Amino acid sequence: MRDELEYLVNIETWHNDIFEFAHFTDEELAQALSKAYTGSRVLKVDYLVEKVAQQRSQTTNKNIERILRDWNHKSKNHNINYIPGRRVGKIAIAKELWPILERKILDAKSEDELNRIPIVNVLLKAERLAAMTHRKDVVIRY
Repeated sequence: MRDELEYLVNIETWHNDIFEFAHFTDEELAQALSKAYTGSRVLKVDYLVEKVAQQRSQTTNKNIERILRDWNHKSKNHNINYIPGRRVGKIAIAKELWPILERKILDAKSEDELNRIPIVNVLLKAERLAAMTHRKDVVIRY
């Protein structure tokens, strides 16, 4: 049983990246951030693309939420009439990104194209591992 358990337990990473950078372009992330943001000022997508690219290029502490958090802080200090939006978290960003990821999955024209989507590889691997066990009650948890 121990050998089987060690075989079934896997830890997957996005090659030293975060989920968002492994699955989305700077433009896609900027659009999602813009839609998720609820503050009083309009965020230019070009500005957000630049900030996403800067965050992506960091070697440590990458965090997509930091883009809006840093922007809120800087805007508040430079404009007395600034009204910040609520803090945008991963869930709000994920709700904006899901349709993009879903479209990528549904639009894949071949198995090879589908396998280029990192999360699809993880799910397919989990399915294969679950099917290989001798047990009937295998659960895939995330």
